[in-house]
Amino acid sequence: MNTATGNKSYLENAVLSAPPEKLVVMLYDGMLRFLNQAIEHIRSGNHAESTRLIGRAREIVKELMVSLKTDTGQIAYNLQALYLFVYQKLVEANFSKREEEIREIITLIQPLRDTWAEAARKRTGGPEPAIRKNHSALNVQR
Repeated sequence: MNTATGNKSYLENAVLSAPPEKLVVMLYDGMLRFLNQAIEHIRSGNHAESTRLIGRAREIVKELMVSLKTDTGQIAYNLQALYLFVYQKLVEANFSKREEEIREIITLIQPLRDTWAEAARKRTGGPEPAIRKNHSALNVQR
């Protein structure tokens, strides 16, 4: 088995076996990774790739919205409003290609990600999802 196939199998197994709160963390990690990569492509002038990456982040926001159970209370409604706001900001950032707008979104998402990671850790008694370990290397310096 080659490395790419092994990595894909590992990721598929991680997703299929993860509890719901860890899946949410994985979605946040993916969104943050795409946004940081979009910043790098904006800096290098590769607007086509930044557009693709921002689009992937928007898809994740849509998935997070769909996964909300609004019958569970006010927190779900608050998250829904925040996700709608983030989605709109992503649309704006996609048109403007301004790094500051993407950083604002990262600033909104990072605390949510960290809260979900802590909740997952407390619930399972284990460490953060392994995918997060690779994410920190992708953070872009301000």
